[in-house]
Parts: sequence; structure tokens; C-alpha cells
Amino acid sequence: MGTIRLTTGWVTVLIITAAGIIAYYPVLFTGFVADDYMILYNIKHYTISDIGSQGMYFRPLVYISFVADSLLSNDNPIWFHGTNLLLHILASLGVAACAALLIRNKYAAVIAGLIFVLHPIHPEAVTWIAGRYDVMCGLLLAWSFYYYLRSNRLETGKHRFMRGISIVLFGLACMSKEMAFPFPIMLLLYELIFPSDEHAEPLTFAKKLKRISPYLILCFLLFFLRLAAIGGLGGYGPLKATGFLDIIYQAFLQPLFILFYPVNRLIFDRVGTTSLLTISLILLAPLLLVIYTRIPRIILFSIAAIIISILPTAHLGINETRLESSRFLYLPSIFFAIMIAGLFLQNRFRDTCKRIISPFLIIYISTLFFTLYQNNNPWIISGQITRSAISSTEKLIENHTDQWGRDKTKIIAFNVPMTYLGAATLVNSLPYMLHLRHDPVIKDVVVEVNYTGFEGWEDIAPFDELAREGAVIWVFDDTTSTFCEYESTTTLLKTEG
Repeated sequence: MGTIRLTTGWVTVLIITAAGIIAYYPVLFTGFVADDYMILYNIKHYTISDIGSQGMYFRPLVYISFVADSLLSNDNPIWFHGTNLLLHILASLGVAACAALLIRNKYAAVIAGLIFVLHPIHPEAVTWIAGRYDVMCGLLLAWSFYYYLRSNRLETGKHRFMRGISIVLFGLACMSKEMAFPFPIMLLLYELIFPSDEHAEPLTFAKKLKRISPYLILCFLLFFLRLAAIGGLGGYGPLKATGFLDIIYQAFLQPLFILFYPVNRLIFDRVGTTSLLTISLILLAPLLLVIYTRIPRIILFSIAAIIISILPTAHLGINETRLESSRFLYLPSIFFAIMIAGLFLQNRFRDTCKRIISPFLIIYISTLFFTLYQNNNPWIISGQITRSAISSTEKLIENHTDQWGRDKTKIIAFNVPMTYLGAATLVNSLPYMLHLRHDPVIKDVVVEVNYTGFEGWEDIAPFDELAREGAVIWVFDDTTSTFCEYESTTTLLKTEG
């Protein structure tokens, strides 16, 4: 490996942990944004099955973690962000452990762990508190897979113990997010692709299927438990894509491309053409290594696992231009990190280009870090917008202290912006934030939010009558990120900065 001299163990743990803290430290102070306020509201007003989107999902383990964070921190957002980061680092260590067993190279763990912890598609899952569902599911599945691999390499007694841990972790992953359910299929693929060299004689297909049967049984039991808890499939439905080719692109090709090229092009418009081209070439360079690869088992298995893990959320689609819904790729990125490490360590390129592989790995991982830093910026800006909006609404609430509680009292907010990634800065959070911060003062107030922009005050003139009847109409000023009160077509009361 040339200049790289790293071993697995505590050195790997320290390197991956330090990389995760350095990369995500700035977003610890982002605060609550978008659906985060809805989660805070739900854990105080709803049951386990309601947390998330009020009955659309059944994810009790993550619900419990949110409740614990709320109780331990008194709703301090830094604590919530810290929990997300801790879970992400633990997931990265799980990926490193799996890579060490699969690739069987002393550098595999640190390379795969660094690629995963710094992968630029992760801000929506790690930086956004509401993305914890994906992080916890990925964490549990990574370690479940690790203990499954370990169990195949141990004697009968220890083998059963390790397999038991793996099954329990898989069950907990299913209770975190539905993307865990196809995991038994990934295990079966692993059994079919990799030889059973740790056994005295090769296993038949029937015996391999028997090895994963506990996972299949648990999967079906938890699936029907979920159906009973929410009364249906919840927030899952048919593919939005139309046509066979569109389905293939949306479900398989586009996610694979985004994993290789996780660039939010709306952000990188500010980056010079030469810099963007350089970043693109570095991020896509691992594709060239396929030329040197004789389709090793690790690459074949990783690609198959990526495709299978995408299937549960394929109907939701991913916005390639701005990485919207990229949290759905958190689980697939586990196998992507292992695959890239395998490309570097298990092909002829390693033997023919020993002197350049170490410098290129450093450049590649540094580029991931830089791209991750850019992709985190919108979340930092979202936090600033939310804090500014909260500050201005505090003053508006005080102006109407005597009015709240009347029949049909309303707050109608106009021109509320949407952040990139589809996570509404205020659309999803404003009603919940107001009720959390000001109940029982505005307990009976109806909050309506309209995020359609307008050209001028005349666009909301039809609401003059509502204003005269007692509705409080706010307009979001996108130049100052504050709310102003609209009283009539000719009167607009501006709040102070």
C-alpha cells in the first residue's frame, strides 16, 4: 500500500471517529429545522405509532430515542444533533468492521470506514434530526451483518451466540425503519456469491437458506406487527415512475450514479468550472478501476446489496440535481463504501500502481470531505432562517396576546420558503413550533402556511376580509428571514430586525 501504514483496531476507531467529529461539528449548532419540530410535538402528544408522520410509519425504537433525548436535554437541539452524530460514527465503525471481514486486507477497515463517515449524501440523514430513522437503521444492520459474518467463522458454541446477536440487531433495525426488511435477501445473496470455505464441505442451497431462515421468520412477524400497528402499508405506495425504462433509471441507475457522484449541483454553481470538473473526475475515478477488476465477489455482492436495499424507497424517487431524499441512500451507502474499498484493494490496479494508490486515496477521501462540507451548508442556512423566523414571530405573538383564543382565530403565513432537499424550513415546522413554544396561549389558534411566492401585496389582498375578521396574516420577508404582519392592502407593520 505504499505510504499508508495503518492497522485495524483502536487506530482505525480513532481515525474514523475524529473524521466524523471534524466533518459534522459545525452542524451541531444548526438547531431544529423542518420536521424536527413536528417530531418534538408528536412525542409530547401522540403514541409510538404516530411518531414521524402521525400514523404513516411504525418506528418505535427511534421514537424511544427521541423521547430519551427530549427528557435528558430538555429539548436542547445540540443534544439531538450529537446523538445523530454518535449513531453515524458507530454505523461507520460497523461498516469498517464488515469491510475488514469481507475484503480481508489490513487497510480495508479504515478505508471503508472513512468513505462511509465522510460520504456527501449523508447530511440529510445525519445533519437533519428527522433523518435519524435512516441512521439508526443503517447502524443496526451494519453490525447485524458483521456478527453474521463473524458467526460463519467461529466454532458451534460461539457461532450460535454471534448469530443470536445478529438476529436481535436485525429485529431492532426493522423497528427503526422499513428499509431493513430486505436484509435477509442480502444475506442469501452473500451465501450464494461467497464460497463456504470455512466449512469442511460446501453447503447446499437448502442449507444456506436454512441459515437465514430465522431472519426471514422474524422479518415476516415484524412486518405483520407493523401492518397491525398502523393499519396498512403507511407511507409506501407504487412507483411514481412511468414506463419500464423510467423505473429502471429511478430505482437502480440514478441511485448508483448519485452514490458515485454525490454533488448538489445547485450549491456547486458557486464553484468554478475547473474546480467542479476536478472534483467530478476524482469522485468518478473509482469507476475506472472496474476495468482492472475481474468481477471479484465483493464487487458483485456490493452492487446487488445496493440495488436490493434501494427497493423499499424506490417509489419515492431522489432528486438528482439537489440530492433531495438522499437519506434513502444511507443504507445502500454501507455497501458502496465496502465496494470502493474492494475496488482499491482487490484488483490488478493495486499490483500495477502501488505508488499512486495511497496518494490517490488521500485525494479521494479529501474530496469526499470537501463535498460533504458543501452539502452541509444548506442545513446550516436552514437553521439560521428558522432561528430568525422564530425571533420575529415571538414579537408578533406578543402583539396579539389579548386576541388569541377567540373562535376561529387564525394565523396565515405567506411566502414561507422551502429549503433544498425538500425539507421545508418553515412549512412543516411553523405550526408545531408555535404550539410548542406558546401553548396554552395560542392553543386554539389555527395555523395555515402558504409557501407560494407572490409578486406584490395585491396578491394577498383577498385576505383583507379575513384580516378584518380577526385572522392574523404574516408575510415572510426572504431578504431578512423575518415575518412581517399584514393588516390591510395599504398597511404593513414591519417588525424590528
